[in-house]
Amino acid sequence: MSIINRAEKLGEAIIETTEYDKLKATEEEMYSNPEAKEILTKFQNKQNEMHKLHHQGGEITAEMQEKVQSLQQQLEENEIVKKYLDAQQEFNQLMEKVNQTLSEKIYGPQDDCGPDCGGGCC
Repeated sequence: MSIINRAEKLGEAIIETTEYDKLKATEEEMYSNPEAKEILTKFQNKQNEMHKLHHQGGEITAEMQEKVQSLQQQLEENEIVKKYLDAQQEFNQLMEKVNQTLSEKIYGPQDDCGPDCGGGCC
């Protein structure tokens, strides 16, 4: 079996997980709810705008930061968005475990070097 075939099998196994199912279900619920979709879209747009401005050397104003904080609070208060973000976090944790397992098989076990390490050898 080629490495690509094995990667395809891994992908198939990942989409059979409860984490993936939960992510897809909450994503569908969120995008079918106009209010939840609008809040998330506004938040992502504002976040992208600030990120772009920062990388272009622009100044992020207190007003911009307040707007993002306000949108973030709206996200956290919306149960549909909150469920989606929680499911997204659970799926991301699963993917991190998969990546860590692959890295350990390739490079061998690594010492835990803390949350800011970024993986690999410190």
